Amino acid sequence: MAAKIIDGEAVAAKIKEQLKAEVRELTYWGRSVSLVAVQANDNPGSRIYVANQKKACEEIGLEYRVEEMSPKSTQEAIEKRIAEMNADPKVVGIILQMPVPEGCDARKLQRCIDYRKDVEGIHPANLGGVVYGETNIAPCTALGAFLLAKGIEDLPPSYDPLPDFAKRMIEAGKTTAGLYGKNVCVIGHSEIVGKPTALLFLDHFCTVTVCHIGTPPEVTKKHALAADILVVATGVPQVRYNAYDRAFKAWEKDQSKPKPPVPDLKFIKADMVKPGAAVIDIAINRVPRGFDKDGKPLLNDKGKPDMVTVGDVDFEAAKEVAGWITPVPGGVGPMTTAILLRNTVNAAKRAASETVSAAHASPVVFGVPAVRSICCECGAPIEAFPDRPFRCATCGWETPGWKPPLFWIRRMAEGTLDGRDEESRARAAEFVHEPESVQVCLLRLDRTLCRVEAAERAGDKAFSAKARTELEKIRKSLEDAGGPGLWERALEAMPPALRGFAAGT
Repeated sequence: MAAKIIDGEAVAAKIKEQLKAEVRELTYWGRSVSLVAVQANDNPGSRIYVANQKKACEEIGLEYRVEEMSPKSTQEAIEKRIAEMNADPKVVGIILQMPVPEGCDARKLQRCIDYRKDVEGIHPANLGGVVYGETNIAPCTALGAFLLAKGIEDLPPSYDPLPDFAKRMIEAGKTTAGLYGKNVCVIGHSEIVGKPTALLFLDHFCTVTVCHIGTPPEVTKKHALAADILVVATGVPQVRYNAYDRAFKAWEKDQSKPKPPVPDLKFIKADMVKPGAAVIDIAINRVPRGFDKDGKPLLNDKGKPDMVTVGDVDFEAAKEVAGWITPVPGGVGPMTTAILLRNTVNAAKRAASETVSAAHASPVVFGVPAVRSICCECGAPIEAFPDRPFRCATCGWETPGWKPPLFWIRRMAEGTLDGRDEESRARAAEFVHEPESVQVCLLRLDRTLCRVEAAERAGDKAFSAKARTELEKIRKSLEDAGGPGLWERALEAMPPALRGFAAGT
């Protein structure tokens, strides 16, 4: 039976839906979520990559801009610009686009990026965090590939029954029944993909073997055949084709030399896959669809080499053996982009948290009176200082710049918050003169409906149920304050697109 296809596009879409809600909430409370790409090249491929990044950011509401530098920039000039962005609180994420100018050290430049703003997750501090199981900001491709394997719902357990230790780890969220005890073979040991991927599986109590360029082919095959989960990230087909292309062009100029043989562009074949295994193909190779009798790439309708995007695995043959397999494209690729966005949002949340922590560690400016108010998250009585970082002692909710509830109600009425039509703005304006406790309920209703929307779009039933419980509490608070009519008025002040998510409350 053919393998089940692991749809990376679908999984990535769920991640993005959740991120939309988080970005909206960060923006709602005045927190910058800005990603900056440093581009010091005129490489066409890099330009396409930047355009795709921009589009992905816009999909979830992230601000994205490109810091253009000359392709002739020096190491010192790029380091100086990165240092300026490190110091800019409005920038929460930095990406260094490849290739860098000739004479520049890409690895050194990467390390110049503040690890808290390294949204690619490849700074030594973030790579080191993976050793400790910290994935708040982690290597994008490695984490994306791992999450696809972790998300296979019908992956059979290695133990029946599960050991007590495994049950405790599963309950603690440190592994899954499907991953615990699995044999994993990672082929490829790069610093930003192979090695961190192996560590992620190891942290979830898998037995991991890593094969690489120094591993004899027969040994690689042996370990691959023993793997319940086979992860491949080598780019061998690309290397073979590039070497052949150079050799063939050299032969055409001097045919006194032996003609190079047509390369085998299928690296991992079906006979290297354990029946029923999960195959995660990370590599992206651009190679010819085939070769003619003269050893030249087949041509397309435009008379140019007919190039295709493939992975390291012979997909058509392997899917007849494997239990699950990722396609290329459409597998790990979309996940890499989704994790980049996730890392950026996490960087923004951490920046907000550090701002709050720093402010609470230092004395408050004398002469500025605290305002007695109500927490916009849990409704508890608080004392806060306008425009200063705040953390609620009851629920832990925090914001880098506290504003009184009336400030946000007025923004609703003015239409400066997303999605409100003329009618909902007019209804929101009616709450300007309501007691502060009622205003806070309106704010809580707005944010909770956003969470319900994101959870239901992402298929997160547990989070949706939790948010709906909060909706019921808000409804009761409003009815206690002004009767059933106040709940209906509050719903009418919500963006039309969100009202439907309150159905059944």
